[in-house]
Amino acid sequence: MKLTNPEKLILSMLASLHERLEIETETAKLISDAIYTGNTWALSWELTGIVGDNADPNPPAVTEVANYLDMWSFLEEGVAALSPEVRAELDAAVLGAKSFPGFDGNDESEHYSIAGFLVGPLKRFARFADRDLNSHHPTLYRYEAMYAVFEPMRKRLGLGRPLTQGELSEILSA
Repeated sequence: MKLTNPEKLILSMLASLHERLEIETETAKLISDAIYTGNTWALSWELTGIVGDNADPNPPAVTEVANYLDMWSFLEEGVAALSPEVRAELDAAVLGAKSFPGFDGNDESEHYSIAGFLVGPLKRFARFADRDLNSHHPTLYRYEAMYAVFEPMRKRLGLGRPLTQGELSEILSA
């Protein structure tokens, strides 16, 4: 949802009034957090009854982050489902992280902020909730390559089947 500066100011003042009057409402907190972090797209996700279904489409970075978090959820579940022997084979065959390292807070700050908002205030992708989402190194180029391999597989994974060792290896090696 795109807000003009005057709309942001009005909503921020109303949220401040809620806080000052000690009116506890998650909606006011969400609005305030979304405005202050630049994640106003989240209002369309959480407040469809207020904002409506005709909200602006997600910014491309929001779609990317949601896709990457979804991919990493499947990757981590797949790795966790491996036996210790097969996990050792995967570790030997594939270099790099086997769990979500996050986004670079300096050079990928938009993606980092979106991930933090999805995991934090929106309470999506709960598996990442207690983690530092700052990788401290660029990750987008790798996630893009990995997602290109994962996306065709994604359609077959909706039935609760974890990724196989071969699939994990293929994605993580991209």
